[in-house]
Amino acid sequence: MPTKEQLDFFQSLSEQKKIRRIKKALESLISVSKRQLFLLDKYEKSARQKEMGFAYFFRTLKYTWENVDFALDLSRNRNRRFNIYPTRLICENVFRLEYYIKQKKKEQNEICLWEMLRLMKRYYDEYGDLYYRNSYEGMVRDLGEKGTTYPNIDDKTAYHDPFPSIEQLVTKSNLPSTKGFYIHYRYLCEGHHGKLLAIYIADNEIAQCRRNLLLIALFCKWLLLITDSHIEHATKEMVAVTIKKADDIIFSITN
Repeated sequence: MPTKEQLDFFQSLSEQKKIRRIKKALESLISVSKRQLFLLDKYEKSARQKEMGFAYFFRTLKYTWENVDFALDLSRNRNRRFNIYPTRLICENVFRLEYYIKQKKKEQNEICLWEMLRLMKRYYDEYGDLYYRNSYEGMVRDLGEKGTTYPNIDDKTAYHDPFPSIEQLVTKSNLPSTKGFYIHYRYLCEGHHGKLLAIYIADNEIAQCRRNLLLIALFCKWLLLITDSHIEHATKEMVAVTIKKADDIIFSITN
């Protein structure tokens, strides 16, 4: 964690200098993510038997890092304040992935199944195509936990969300620096709205962009820790060194 002196120094910098520091730190964090994704991709392509839940974790993780790239792309153009959209998504995925890795294999597989079932339910309600009904019923038959009763696709309970609320996920998180973090998530939610307060928040576009990038840097550090835990700490030393390096890049008084 940066010292008060470092935080005060960071706040004294211009928004452009702050953003340059954050982006440089993100480059380091993203480089480690690529190593982790490489290891997961190698595992996916191996002949080893895999749990169904692995599909949820790996796909969600890749999609989350793609949104980090998207947020950085947005920060380079006139729509930079809209990087708040991928920022909120990244935040939500971080806490869901943390919840996922805390579960036992059975619960992890159920998370993956319910995520797929809810998707088929949504498509079916939208298009009424029998393909989605058949896919839903096939998943229940082939992938469902034995002895568990799953709702019919016409039932509203087929929209079941296997995750607790974001507020609950944040409150029960074991990630560093999450105490009182829910207020920041609520800020991200408010910034999505086209209401007066959201417009006011986004009035200073470069400051809005910088705040979002700083949050993304924090989320990236959490993502690295979550993934390292899930892959049995295969990148533990690399993650620790890079997180410290990222903090130094952003907050160092001597840079």
